[in-house]
Amino acid sequence: MTSQQAYDAAYYAANRDAILAYQRDYRDAHREELRIVAAAWRAAHPGADAAASATYDATHRASRISYRAAHRKEACARARAWRSAHAVERRAHGHAHRARVRGNGGSYTAAEWNLLLAQYDYCCAYCGKGDSALEAEHRTPLSRGGANDIENILPACGPCNRSKHTKTEAEYRGTLGDPLRPGGAA
Repeated sequence: MTSQQAYDAAYYAANRDAILAYQRDYRDAHREELRIVAAAWRAAHPGADAAASATYDATHRASRISYRAAHRKEACARARAWRSAHAVERRAHGHAHRARVRGNGGSYTAAEWNLLLAQYDYCCAYCGKGDSALEAEHRTPLSRGGANDIENILPACGPCNRSKHTKTEAEYRGTLGDPLRPGGAA
């Protein structure tokens, strides 16, 4: 290590917080300029990001694998907690993915879903039971060409959603004996 490198390291160690605060403030104040410079660099160096990523991945693969092995329980616990806290988002993502794969199209937002729940008084559209775990159920199933739009979604409890399976809304209501539930239409 040269004397300049030693000086720089000592200076950084003594002023780390101030240096990091300055860098953060600079990035915040010049965000758009930095974005433009980075885009210009990527345009001038096509493939450099991919090459750098591949090099980084190759050199750090073993450490990632050993870290994951050493912290497997903690990672599993974090993943379980996240999945539990984001169940609605995970289901919506799954619906959207299946619709894309099948070419059905459509999507809906969390705000649209919450409005639909309010329209049905937070009750199942089929049996009318108020269940905190209502699921987005497709009037016309994705497997039968239904879209993933909010117009094709009803709130349903798990048992109704699973017993409906691939029936359309009309077919399933025919098996119930009570064709309409409060808050919705057939």
